[in-house]
Amino acid sequence: MKRFVSLFLILMLCLSVSAVPVTASDIDANDSIRFLKAIGVVDVDKAIEADKNITRADFAGLVSRIVMQGNEAAGFTAMFKDVTNKHEAFDAINCLGNLGIVSGYDNGYFKPNNSVTQAEAVKMLISALSWDNFMVDRNDYPASYLKAANKFEFFKGINFEQNAALTWEQAALLYSNVLHTNVIYQSSFGTVEQYVQEENVSYLNKYFDIYEAKGIVTDNGITTLSGKTRVGKDQMAIDGKGYYNIGVLSRNLIGNYVVAYYRQTQNEDRGTLVYTAVPEKKNETLKIKATDILGYHAGTYTYRESETDFKEHKAVLQSGFNVLYNGKAPVNLSSFTQAYMKPTYGYVELIDADKTEGYETVKIISRRTVV
Repeated sequence: MKRFVSLFLILMLCLSVSAVPVTASDIDANDSIRFLKAIGVVDVDKAIEADKNITRADFAGLVSRIVMQGNEAAGFTAMFKDVTNKHEAFDAINCLGNLGIVSGYDNGYFKPNNSVTQAEAVKMLISALSWDNFMVDRNDYPASYLKAANKFEFFKGINFEQNAALTWEQAALLYSNVLHTNVIYQSSFGTVEQYVQEENVSYLNKYFDIYEAKGIVTDNGITTLSGKTRVGKDQMAIDGKGYYNIGVLSRNLIGNYVVAYYRQTQNEDRGTLVYTAVPEKKNETLKIKATDILGYHAGTYTYRESETDFKEHKAVLQSGFNVLYNGKAPVNLSSFTQAYMKPTYGYVELIDADKTEGYETVKIISRRTVV
């Protein structure tokens, strides 16, 4: 059975990849813009209103960040009457125009300030992926393009309406979904054409040299979940594997399931993190103020949800749960009495990141009031 998958410009296929590949995206709509800024697709200083419609010019800029690699923008011919060399997106738009990714309108205009529709955005992306060559019927726009996009869940997390304008948040999520698609190549030509999807290489790997690590943060450079830290203060560990975390706030992530993106540093045994997301669907947390804890016994908290809540609730811990007391694992857990589990001031935070019954990590913040 044929397997159809995505392919960026053939000229980029020679790029090499290594390390653990990205195969699926856990980036949600709330993270999508921050993610694109972190990997360099969107200027970090660009002020963006997430719910504002993205223009055709700005979306062309996103697409051009891929296809302009290895191309000299200055060598492209001006193609549109309303995109002069003074336009901030002149290079991006004319790059796409010269490569046949966009054609504008019959009157020679591009209309860069118009909002891009979902159908237009998909056309740009699929043409940039070179799917025009094998995946779609160019004479069947937009149906053929949308069918291909839906096949690979480009619209995952987006309310699909082909003629609707894309917001910045939706555009960033669409773009992210494409980057997390595994690479395709055409394995045979002629009467019967075959297409094979790479199992271990995504477009994020291939074109941005960025890889993904999924798991629970087990070490934050200060402590592990079970004792002293085993990595440096500028590092963190996910499921025991260390990463440099320069510029990534990770101190409070210990015990949480994360999706972390990193660049593999040459001659280094660990990558450098560029972005870390904490998917809500992967982490169940419960924070209880000290004054709302009614009791603790044998791995079970009883608590109220507020001072006006008279109902008793229970939170059960897993057998062999982890404890962090004021940010560090106790040196000797056997001497860690039940009294420590119920602070007088402060709070406890319970984390279930492995989606099994009970919370596996307890963060206890005990504060003293001094008068």
